[in-house]
Amino acid sequence: MPPLPSSPMSSHVPMISGRGQPYQEKVETAEYRVVHQPTIAVRDRPWGTVIASKKGGELVQTCARSVGLPEGTWVKTTETFGGGAAHGWMLVHGKAINLGQLLDKVEKGRMGMVVRYQVMVPQTDLRERPALAGVPVVGTRKRGAIIRTDQELNGWVRLQHDFYVTGKAEPLEGWCQISGSAIGQGMILQRWEPSNTPAVVIGGVSAQGGQTQRYWVLAAEGTVVRERPWGRVLTTKRRGFLLRLDAVRDGWGRLEADFTEDGQVESAEALEEDTLLLEGWVLLDGRDLGLPRQCQKFVREKVPPAEEARRNLDELAARRAAKHACHAVRGEDFTLAHLLREAKVSDEVIAQLASAGVDDLDELIAIVSRGDHHEELRRCGISKLGARAKLATLVQPYWKALSIKEQGNAQYKDSRFEDAAALYSRAIEELPCSSTDLALNCYANRAACFQQMREPRLALTDVQHVLRFDPTNAKALARRTVYENQVAGGM
Repeated sequence: MPPLPSSPMSSHVPMISGRGQPYQEKVETAEYRVVHQPTIAVRDRPWGTVIASKKGGELVQTCARSVGLPEGTWVKTTETFGGGAAHGWMLVHGKAINLGQLLDKVEKGRMGMVVRYQVMVPQTDLRERPALAGVPVVGTRKRGAIIRTDQELNGWVRLQHDFYVTGKAEPLEGWCQISGSAIGQGMILQRWEPSNTPAVVIGGVSAQGGQTQRYWVLAAEGTVVRERPWGRVLTTKRRGFLLRLDAVRDGWGRLEADFTEDGQVESAEALEEDTLLLEGWVLLDGRDLGLPRQCQKFVREKVPPAEEARRNLDELAARRAAKHACHAVRGEDFTLAHLLREAKVSDEVIAQLASAGVDDLDELIAIVSRGDHHEELRRCGISKLGARAKLATLVQPYWKALSIKEQGNAQYKDSRFEDAAALYSRAIEELPCSSTDLALNCYANRAACFQQMREPRLALTDVQHVLRFDPTNAKALARRTVYENQVAGGM
């Protein structure tokens, strides 16, 4: 490799003994922590003679780094050795010598990136703030436990986990020391980052932390956690559980936790070397799909809010009867049996659904959406894998439309009414049936956009569509009166 051109920061290009590699020094003030156990070597120059060593957990101040070394970056210590005769050089990553990360750069007050650690001592205390003296203990973690952190400060890391103490209703932070050398414990935490951490960015949301939002699980039956929006079910969170989310997108929230196919990760001891780590996502609402509201934002309540009232069976039957009557007047057949036959679903499967009491499209959407669709449909007597997959495929357009509708809701909240109306129109176009709960809500929301855009005739048309299929909808009835007055007044 030819020598690098000199820079204003360096007037020499020294040759490295034993490696034959030229390098340059670049001025760079930083702080690193030794993350390799038990020690790493300090040399008089990159790949030079060993002149000292540093223990795991020690902090190292640096004043320069190497440039142009293909076998790893080195950093130059501010500390001198041999009676002040030479600065020390330390290798950052040990790939060239079949080792992993040796030094980890410390960024003061770092917040944002998720970092995982494994507890290396029999038990460690977690504290309310990053300090020991006079700071209450809020929890503990035992050897082997995996903790996720999103901030580092003065040798402490903040856990992505809520803690509670007697007499306080609000959740508290939990902080853990990385090194316990000051209290005679040695290294408390060690970086843990398996090769199978999630590599794919889902929905454009990167693996960032530090922006925690909390939501109560509201539904009485709990809410399922999926590996991605509408992906496999990994576990269920019970009603009253306070979720910590670091991203909310298109009606879904991502949990600040790691998962495998067997559920949430708590300890490294339960993981195989090639275990794939997964993200966890929860649906926040679900009412457009016939489900109860799944989650509600935490606003410092001491106890979870009461679950919202659900429609009783008589109300549902009346709504469905009115909907089918309207379709019949229009010469349309949107009964579930007809839709299934059009989709080439066998009469046997149609009969099995009917015997299980599933005779409406909205009901099928709710069943397929509320959990693992194979398990839910097996309970309805659908034993064939192909039939279950086909029924799930029929519901997928409603999942896509719901995502687009949620994007429209976000635009509406930002007062971007034209963009919101366009998104509601896209959602409507995705829906095979214009009388489902989701479709009617898209029409109602688009009507609200048209009103804001001073288009009362378009708003009235959309709200009339809603009332055609849901004639007792109180909100639509009130809006129709407003829009009719605006049209009559020439607005």
